[in-house]
Amino acid sequence: PFLVWFWEQSPDFHRIHSPYCYDYYFYLKNTPQKGAERPRQKEYIAMRLRLSKDQLNSALSIVTRALPSRTTMPILEGIYLEAEGDHAKMICTDLQKGIETDLPAMILEEGSTVLPGRLFTEVARKLPDGDVEISVEEGTITMDCLFSHTTLQAQDPEEYPSLPTVESAIPIVVGQLK
Repeated sequence: PFLVWFWEQSPDFHRIHSPYCYDYYFYLKNTPQKGAERPRQKEYIAMRLRLSKDQLNSALSIVTRALPSRTTMPILEGIYLEAEGDHAKMICTDLQKGIETDLPAMILEEGSTVLPGRLFTEVARKLPDGDVEISVEEGTITMDCLFSHTTLQAQDPEEYPSLPTVESAIPIVVGQLK
């Protein structure tokens, strides 16, 4: 009875289930005590933008060509999205090649994030036709399009590697074949 009462009163008291024994209770000594400071979570920059589904899918079909299928760095499996001014920028790289594309969008709040690459692309393709609103707050991406509402987990944009800058090259603009 005392152990059951203590279990209900203390979050530091844990219950172990094992196929070899019945319920055992134990107390973790290295868990933080009540009132102790917990490590702060990273603060993500809030961001909101609105664009058409066709523009979003067109940009995703361009940048996902550089999305690696397997990598040792999980951040590379994402698509970097930055919203500033009157356009949004998407970047995807596998550290050997990188693709950057601009897309027109109505920026409601400037910021940046890293989207989960393959999952975000699949969700964007299945959205109904119309304007898509993408908002990011506290590491959560929310996509709203007509009656569709999707929530995904964002990654920290600070960890995404930047593309190398080329200063003395001739730019080549390549259109997409349809």
